[in-house]
Amino acid sequence: MNVIKSKYYSPFWSLFSGLLSLGLGFFLLLSEDNISENLIWAFCSIILLVAGVREFLRRKEEQNLKAGIISLSVYVAIATAFYLFSYFFVGLINIILAVLAFALFVMRVTIAVHIVKNGISGFVRNLISTIVCLVFAIVFLFYPTNDKINFSIFVLGAFFIVLGISLIAEFVVDMSGIMMMSGRTRRRKYLPMPNIVTATTTKRFLDECNEYVANHEDATVFIEEKEGTDQSRVNFEVMVHVSRKPGDFLGHVDIRIGDKVYTYGSYNKETHRLGILVAGGTFVINPRDAYIQNCLTDQRKYLAVYGCVLSDEQMKAVMKRIDEAMLDTEPIKITPDRCHDDVARFTEIGGKAYNVVKGPFKTYFAIASNCVKFADSVVGKAGFDEVAKGSITTPGVYLCMMENMFRRKNTRVIRRTVYLQQSSGYVKKEQSNLK
Repeated sequence: MNVIKSKYYSPFWSLFSGLLSLGLGFFLLLSEDNISENLIWAFCSIILLVAGVREFLRRKEEQNLKAGIISLSVYVAIATAFYLFSYFFVGLINIILAVLAFALFVMRVTIAVHIVKNGISGFVRNLISTIVCLVFAIVFLFYPTNDKINFSIFVLGAFFIVLGISLIAEFVVDMSGIMMMSGRTRRRKYLPMPNIVTATTTKRFLDECNEYVANHEDATVFIEEKEGTDQSRVNFEVMVHVSRKPGDFLGHVDIRIGDKVYTYGSYNKETHRLGILVAGGTFVINPRDAYIQNCLTDQRKYLAVYGCVLSDEQMKAVMKRIDEAMLDTEPIKITPDRCHDDVARFTEIGGKAYNVVKGPFKTYFAIASNCVKFADSVVGKAGFDEVAKGSITTPGVYLCMMENMFRRKNTRVIRRTVYLQQSSGYVKKEQSNLK
């Protein structure tokens, strides 16, 4: 087991990043269009060059210098072409953005139908997002090229301004220590990157874990503890899952309190519709150790587990929310002929499964009423950051948010444990660190 002490980021880094983002946003909005356009292409080219250098250094460390030189050359060629022939790339990028915007529009429409059908709050907010996605699709598809570029620059500038304000607010919160108040339940808005960007987050985490395991064959658990914190006080965990199965990068989120893991999903195979996208909501309470072992072996996952410290008031609020969720459920009867689904599998390891028969989580919907939404409805009672409403809340978005809270000063997230693969006895070894 590898345990390291991790230094938190200085709050002044958030301040610096926020001011830089604000300056960039106002510059894009107020400068001449051709200057802003050239700046964007230059910035994209620089990112490609930096990525090429990182790939070269990685290959060099692996003692594969030839592959590193080839990779760097490819990145340099693409970055050069990207800058010199930017007008050609505009058309290609516009088509990609139009397709993505329309796909998000379709997703928002299906979410709206789900909201109306199940009587869930948030219809107006989702309707606004739906209209925005449609406008983006129309602009990127039908507007003249110059108008598309100007529109993109305006949207990008506005985004950087909002991001800058969010980062400066993050600085104020971290410096004041307000998030550490025992009775704090009010949530701070966390502004994530667009879903187009965060969609690859779980894939990147998977690649990092695979690389670490390849270089540390006996590695089973990797633990980072925030410097200057009392780890014995950890009494709550947010668990983010990433599948090792090829092509499965969606992920999953659940929570741990004591020796129990509370999870929500489409576990009842009898209720599946449209594959596993829509199903009857299922709530399961699993024993922690057996559940982690099952995730690593049978489900072939990696787990990023964020250890948190909740006050007594926050813990009471969290448990009250779980009790409220349980009122909307009824136990699932396990019959002898039931096999090969998640309910039966969790029952075999000592779990208790319940059908959700009423309330907002009665119907599981992978892009709306999903595992992340349920976990967040519990986490929110502890006053943790809240993903901005305009974003579709995915495990990738939540992984980014929890990582952000772990890296900052004065948050209740003080430990990050990555479970890499199954090894007999490792859970008991790590359990001594939990309250």
